Amino acid sequence: MAIFSFKRPSIGPLVLDLEIGSEHRVGVEVTDNPTEDGRVSGGFKQVLPRRVMVRGAITAQLMLPGAAIPFVDGTRHFDAWQLLKQLWTSNDPFDVVTHADKYKNCTGEGELVWTTDPGDENVLLFSGTFKELQFGKVDLKPNPVDSAALAASEGTDLGKQGTQEVA
Repeated sequence: MAIFSFKRPSIGPLVLDLEIGSEHRVGVEVTDNPTEDGRVSGGFKQVLPRRVMVRGAITAQLMLPGAAIPFVDGTRHFDAWQLLKQLWTSNDPFDVVTHADKYKNCTGEGELVWTTDPGDENVLLFSGTFKELQFGKVDLKPNPVDSAALAASEGTDLGKQGTQEVA
C-alpha cells in the first residue's frame, strides 16, 4: 500500500500524468571520529542527503479517465519540459512527491533527460535525479570577555592598521 497513493506525483508545481517508476536512496556515512555535532550516541554516523530518481510522463493534452481526446495541437508536454528545465537550473528548492514518499527542498542533480519513442511524439517521457537539500542551523551566541568588551568600547581606532608606509 503506497502511503501517498491519494496524491498525484509532482515535481514542484508540475503534476505528472504518470509516475513510470522511482528509485529512492538513503545514505549514511560512518566515520572513525565523532561528527561535528558532538553527539555521544550515534556520533559516528552522518545522514547523507536523500535522493530520488523519477521517471515520469506528461501528455500533450490532459487525458482524463474515460475521455477520448485526440492529440491536436497540444503543447502541454512542451510547456512541462520548459518548466522542468527551469526548476532544474533554478537555485530555488522545490518539493518532489512520488507514490512512495515526499521529498522537501530538492534540487535537480546530474542530467535531466527527455526521451521520445517513434509514435509517441505527444508524450514527454523524462527521467532525472533529485537531491534533498539539508539545511543546518547554527545557534551561536557571543560570549565576550569583559576586557575585550572594554577595549572595544574605549574608542580605539584600528581602522588604519596596515595602511601606513614603512620606511
